[in-house]
Amino acid sequence: PPLPGAAREIAAIAALAPRGGALRLDRAGADEEALSRMLDASHPSLLHFATHGFVFDDPKTAPFLALNRRGTAEAEDGRLTLDEVYGLELSTDLVVLSACRTGSGQVSSDGIVGLTRGFFYAGSPSVMATFWDVTDEATALLMTGFYRGYAKAGAKGASLRTAQLALLADLRAGRVAVTVAGRRVTLPEHPLLWAAFFLSGEP
Repeated sequence: PPLPGAAREIAAIAALAPRGGALRLDRAGADEEALSRMLDASHPSLLHFATHGFVFDDPKTAPFLALNRRGTAEAEDGRLTLDEVYGLELSTDLVVLSACRTGSGQVSSDGIVGLTRGFFYAGSPSVMATFWDVTDEATALLMTGFYRGYAKAGAKGASLRTAQLALLADLRAGRVAVTVAGRRVTLPEHPLLWAAFFLSGEP
């Protein structure tokens, strides 16, 4: 299903980039083929996914990020799976997986096998992911704060920490509200809403 907060998240992030510096793949245009073409043509320094993430308890079912589905073939099914991530060749400085449970995976003898590991293998020295399911609205606010700081200082870890503390302060002050069943509801001060994201790799 659509993620209204993700659309606002991407718009806010793109507005922080230098003029012409952000390439966006939105809605119907965000499929696996378009992603592959974009990576081949532009070699972005930063790659941000604002979508649904799926991680399963069954080790036979590969985790994936949801993209637009254009067909039934593996390269068109709208599922950017872990195996497909391993096949990417990235020159990014950072990959942000703004989706549910993207830092989860199967526990093995040498760590967690999941989407985060796939993007490291593909060439990114840093990956930002989530411990658990995230909410649409709070994530949009957190990511906007992160990129505002990152655009100024270029410090990934410090920018994430600053954005999390700012969101926590807004939640604590009752300044974050969402519309549920036609009425506005103020979100509580809870770690589920501000502490889900973590940075792995180079800080």
